[in-house]
Amino acid sequence: MTPINKEALSRARQTIKRHFGEDISDLPQEIRNTLANIYYEFSYLKISHEGGHAPDAILMADDFEQGLKKFSEDSAFLRSAVDALPTIISEMRKLVSAGNRKGYDFLVRLFLDTFKLRIPDVDKKSMLRLTFERPFYSSKVKEIPDLWKLI
Repeated sequence: MTPINKEALSRARQTIKRHFGEDISDLPQEIRNTLANIYYEFSYLKISHEGGHAPDAILMADDFEQGLKKFSEDSAFLRSAVDALPTIISEMRKLVSAGNRKGYDFLVRLFLDTFKLRIPDVDKKSMLRLTFERPFYSSKVKEIPDLWKLI
């Protein structure tokens, strides 16, 4: 496993605090870890770009085009996630405040399917189909375990 980049971790920590406040302990641990991983990946990507380094997705790919495609997809996912997550977490917190447990549980599941498992087209699939797809995508999750504890 690659050692954690301290600068990327620091930037991720700052951005998480700016987007979600000082304390994210009100969120489930799985969501905290996914948030930490997304913000860490995004920060690491920005640092690599600023330093003029070739992204890992390109360097580790078997061919340049495949690596470039993977890099483009990852970059787009991370950018859109960082843009959308403050609103999503805010809505989760509002549901808890309103006592809407059913809505909150649904949003947590949607969050995990979209941002942790990264199942494509979640909004176009039935809950039954997602139930069958989750084990397949679970095996592909590449999060750093317990990263949220460092944030």
